[in-house]
Amino acid sequence: MAEARSAVGEPIVPELDEDEASSYLAALKEFRRSTIRRFFRTRNQIKNGMWPTSWWNLGVTVALVSMVIVSDLDIFKCINRRLWAFGEYFYISNTPQYLYVKVVILSWLFGIFFFIIVLYVRRYLLRLLLAYKGWLYEPPAKQSWITLLWGACMRLVTGSSPSTYSCQQSLPRMPVPCLRATIRKFMKSIKPLVSQEEYDQFKKEGLEFEQKVAPKLQNFLHLKSWWSQNYVTDWWEKYVYLMNRSPVHINCNYYGLDNFKWKPTTFQCARAGAITHMIMCFKRILEREQLPAMRIRNTISVCMSQYERAFGTTRVPGEEIDELVQAHSSQSKHIIVLRKGIYYKVDMMDKEGQLLSPKAMEGIMEWIIKDADTHQDSETAKAGEHIASLTGLKRADWAKIRQEHLLEGVNKETLEKVEKAAFMVNLETISPEDIEQRSNYMLGGSGSSFWFDKSISLCFFADARYGFNAEHSWADAPVVAHIQEYCMTEE
Repeated sequence: MAEARSAVGEPIVPELDEDEASSYLAALKEFRRSTIRRFFRTRNQIKNGMWPTSWWNLGVTVALVSMVIVSDLDIFKCINRRLWAFGEYFYISNTPQYLYVKVVILSWLFGIFFFIIVLYVRRYLLRLLLAYKGWLYEPPAKQSWITLLWGACMRLVTGSSPSTYSCQQSLPRMPVPCLRATIRKFMKSIKPLVSQEEYDQFKKEGLEFEQKVAPKLQNFLHLKSWWSQNYVTDWWEKYVYLMNRSPVHINCNYYGLDNFKWKPTTFQCARAGAITHMIMCFKRILEREQLPAMRIRNTISVCMSQYERAFGTTRVPGEEIDELVQAHSSQSKHIIVLRKGIYYKVDMMDKEGQLLSPKAMEGIMEWIIKDADTHQDSETAKAGEHIASLTGLKRADWAKIRQEHLLEGVNKETLEKVEKAAFMVNLETISPEDIEQRSNYMLGGSGSSFWFDKSISLCFFADARYGFNAEHSWADAPVVAHIQEYCMTEE
């Protein structure tokens, strides 16, 4: 396997001063960046754990408890007496100088206690409300009074401005369908496909299954549904996708294109630089959890868990089952650019930890094209020209080749760079004439145009058109469509 080149443009990283180049300052800057990342990550985790409540709700709860403790109103006397009785367990004097200390301790203690109660009450109320499906069958202009009342309750219970993953703990669990209804629907679905004799046999076996084996399996499903958000997700991913031994590029992967007619430029490098920059911006927004949670009609929360594996994810082949492996965000700050069989590692951050600008990325793409054209007849180019086609083989065959040839020496190092990349980019030399030719190419390319195991691979044609090829097992198509929509809107 060809060793990945490192693409670096001179104008991108300025010269370091002597003081800045010292290892001490470099370590200090890295420690500062790491501390800031950890702070915001912890803040987001706390915020997500508190949703649909907020810090403001906690403050209000503590203030109300304080008011009850110091109030002399008759309506609060019973609660007031019990709170002060509990306060006697603290070995704090009741003298005036310590009285306020006891009030503060009691206020925060019981404020947090009641706040947690409010949090879980709102969370489970939201789950119950989201179980209502009547709004699906009513147009927005002609909603029933029940749906309008439900919408008002949703607005009342739902927290404001949820971040990317705030709603996850408040979503209802996947319900287990009725056993008898499942068997009935199965029988109805196969009736047009089988003969009457076969149908009668299926009906007999279905009745026997319903009476003997099915109740036990149904109970297991109910048990699993209690401790998992979706009882079918892991099984679906494992048995439908990862255990499938067929080639992924026509049995799993899918593609998408840019605008049908309009394109902002005719320069391949300019568009490649702009789009890669925008996708990295989306990645940064996603990692910081600044992407607003998806909500239908600004009311109904949508699960966002699939966004977590959008970048730096690779489907690693196995002889019996594949594995989805995602690199840590700190290890996937680069992309891999493929041009004429040569793989280029492009770091997307400058020395200050900031994203490279679209102009800088355009310069890198131009350098890559010139370098690849210069070395297209080299041993490196010939060795890597068809290496990506291995990802289009049957999964067991690809797993054996990977195990035998790509897990040692320079091949292992290069493979790690490819698999840990945020995404891949292919700078093509061809320009398909119409949308049909572009679609055909984006589905499989030349067979070695895409690393089919990567979560997202982009392809930029010579006429500045582009599209993407995405591996399916890590998420459904709307996630990649959202990224594509973001890029096209920003463009």
